[in-house]
Parts: sequence; C-alpha cells; structure tokens
Amino acid sequence: MSIKKPIPEREVRGRRLCPVCKQPSYSASGTHPQCMQRNNDILAKKAAALLLAPTG
Repeated sequence: MSIKKPIPEREVRGRRLCPVCKQPSYSASGTHPQCMQRNNDILAKKAAALLLAPTG
C-alpha cells in the first residue's frame, strides 16, 4: 500500500481547492469528479428522504 505524501505548498498555490474534500483540484471546474458524484449522491438521498417523509 502506498503512503500519501503531502503536497508541498508551492504546488498548491494557484490551484483551486475542492469544496468537498478541501484538497487541490486539477479539474477545470475546481471539484474532483469523484467528489462531485459523492456530493450529488448525498443531495439525492436528502431529496428522496424529504419526498418520502410523512407530513402531518
């Protein structure tokens, strides 16, 4: 198993941080694709829970 090494500060400057995981992002949108998918899944589950919640 590989050990993750921290990214030196000089490489981080100028890159946007992913709003989900707070790590430097190399994608054009600024959010890692896997983080975007994870965030969409969470939002979909919350929306489904609100639709299925009994109102009373």
